[in-house]
Amino acid sequence: MTLGEEELFGPREELPGGLLKKQLGKVAQAGPESNPRDWDVRVVVDSIVVDPKCSQYAPKPTRGHRLVATIRVETSPSFSAVSGRDASTSAWSTIGADGVDETPSPSVCDVDTMIPNQMRPAAKYRGQVSLDTAHTSGQLVLLQTFVWDFTK
Repeated sequence: MTLGEEELFGPREELPGGLLKKQLGKVAQAGPESNPRDWDVRVVVDSIVVDPKCSQYAPKPTRGHRLVATIRVETSPSFSAVSGRDASTSAWSTIGADGVDETPSPSVCDVDTMIPNQMRPAAKYRGQVSLDTAHTSGQLVLLQTFVWDFTK
């Protein structure tokens, strides 16, 4: 990894099971494994908050807690929604501090800041992913590849 790549992506830290640990503010890039310079989607997680103040119209989380990640997403010109590589709510999961994986339910904190469920090629998005989860600490997982630590 070059110095410029490390500045963009952060240090490469591979966890058991092949997950890549990411830092807040660093790029997670998904695309064809055969060419790392060819990518479909780039995601930056700027913050992760557990149980934030939400819109008065937001339903209470059914699993106990709401996790909200503020993210930036960029899709490549060759991006295809059918690739399964995007940052919509269904692409995320959590691993609790106890090591148990969970597929959280989509949630709403503020409808005006939600990331869209369908993305188009050559586009940039900024917004939030809101998940209904049982976990107050652990790891937020994107595309079963990238993880970010979170705690309440």
